[in-house]
Amino acid sequence: MVYQLTHPDLEPLKDPATYHCDLIIVEVVHPWYFALGAKLGCPVVGVSSMDGVPWTHRHVGNAIHPSMYFQVDFVYDSPLSFSERLQNTAWTILFSLVQFKIFPVLDSYVEEYIGKDLPTITELHKSLSLLIVNANPIFYPIRPSTPITVNIGGGAHFENPRLLPKDLQDYLDQSKDGCIYFSLGTTVNSNYLSKETIEIFRKTFEELAPMRVLWKYENDTLENKPKNLEIRKWLPQHDILRHPNVKVFITQGGLQSMEEAIDTAVPLLGMPFYGDQKNNVKKMSIKKFGIALDVATIDKKSLKNAILELVNNPLYKKNIDKLSAISKDQPMRGVEKAVWWTEYVLRHGGTEHLRSPSADIPLYQYFFLDIIAFVTFVFIVLILIFYYLFKLIRGIFRLVFRKQIKVKTN
Repeated sequence: MVYQLTHPDLEPLKDPATYHCDLIIVEVVHPWYFALGAKLGCPVVGVSSMDGVPWTHRHVGNAIHPSMYFQVDFVYDSPLSFSERLQNTAWTILFSLVQFKIFPVLDSYVEEYIGKDLPTITELHKSLSLLIVNANPIFYPIRPSTPITVNIGGGAHFENPRLLPKDLQDYLDQSKDGCIYFSLGTTVNSNYLSKETIEIFRKTFEELAPMRVLWKYENDTLENKPKNLEIRKWLPQHDILRHPNVKVFITQGGLQSMEEAIDTAVPLLGMPFYGDQKNNVKKMSIKKFGIALDVATIDKKSLKNAILELVNNPLYKKNIDKLSAISKDQPMRGVEKAVWWTEYVLRHGGTEHLRSPSADIPLYQYFFLDIIAFVTFVFIVLILIFYYLFKLIRGIFRLVFRKQIKVKTN
């Protein structure tokens, strides 16, 4: 963070007298850059490559109820069970408390490296003109949101189809018995796999012949590479998945890779490593457009059975075909929506007129805690009143009854 804030290229942006800016677009996990908007007097747009974190949603007025909306990296599915709601509530509270610890530290960095007398990080969150999130409804529960929240809903990185290199096109065209595409993305690669795991994949792919395999493999060679396996250090993934002979996509479960698989309707075999990958892979398994395997315990039998299940059971293809049709049925592409709303912010110099009052109420009001406390207090007071009235009336009756008994005995 200090390296970024002291970088020479950033210095001109800190002086509003010499630098003019109409709009700042910032990844929301780096909120200290929001301060540049306040320093330069221009609107700020926050973006997230996945769903936003709870405090960001909270500060723009979006629903954050932990019974329905789980943390981004949590392996939950809707509806949440009691234990999941309990855990999610605890984590939501914990993250809120952590925020009160972290934000003052960030404020001190902003004061030291950007400028004094600027709004706090919390206030800067609340002054966002637009929040752009990539919360595909296939993976995340639909969250009621304010007008300044734009959900691009997946596929913002998609490009128009391009011709494959001739050798790849020929390889896929000749894969008459089908082709398996294997890639662990950009943040995870084949070097993360142990030699034993690589050997499991090699032997499994060899046994699947005459089906072919195309593997994004980061090394130059693979010992004892079978004839039905082709390895490349880099592959144009989305265009490969568009080829009709690709039957299965083996993936680490990255969000963008899954979006491309859904767009092209290719069933998935997910092997998560970290972050949101576990959540994504669990979703594909629950919705049955893919199968989940644990790379730490994988063996040749489980790998081969999973691939054959995806190839031979039409259920997975049917389910992902349906999801693909749903994801494509939109009035405009997500990136077009993001561009339109960004230009809207520029046209109007911000979106203060769209700000929801839900963004400014304290949490105790948001969760009705004051109303619940008041009703509970009134209920307890009424019970106590009725209790003491009952005791008083009972005491009066006892007193009258005793006097009557004394009169009769006399």
